[in-house]
Amino acid sequence: MDVYACATSATEQVVAQLLEEFAPVRKVIKVDPSKALRTASDFFDNKWTYTDNFKADDEKLFIVVNLPVCCDRNRFRLTIVRKDQREDLLSQDIVWTRQHSASGYRYLLSPKEVAAKGGLGQYEVKFYSGPEPVLRRTFTIR
Repeated sequence: MDVYACATSATEQVVAQLLEEFAPVRKVIKVDPSKALRTASDFFDNKWTYTDNFKADDEKLFIVVNLPVCCDRNRFRLTIVRKDQREDLLSQDIVWTRQHSASGYRYLLSPKEVAAKGGLGQYEVKFYSGPEPVLRRTFTIR
């Protein structure tokens, strides 16, 4: 190879290595669904009070999402629907950051507001990565 062919080959190898290291690519991650998406009634002394049962007159309902740091700068969507129905009652778009990984993302709702839109009964939290829900959690408002 002449000098120019060697330089071209070296440049292509360096670019390929840089792309492999830094280019955004879809990556499958494994999370425990029972820990990654939870519902809670309170946060005190850096601990969540996890529950799936709420009263319509409760003041707070937290949706807590815990994902690994590698999800940094990825977009997700969180929706609340009546169990076995299609219509979204509430939704929130999330851009995950490294800071969320420490204590989790917290989406604060009012059980009164949810019950006013859908009545008493079972609800489902759906967590989307792209067009399909990847995590689901059922909770009840009585």
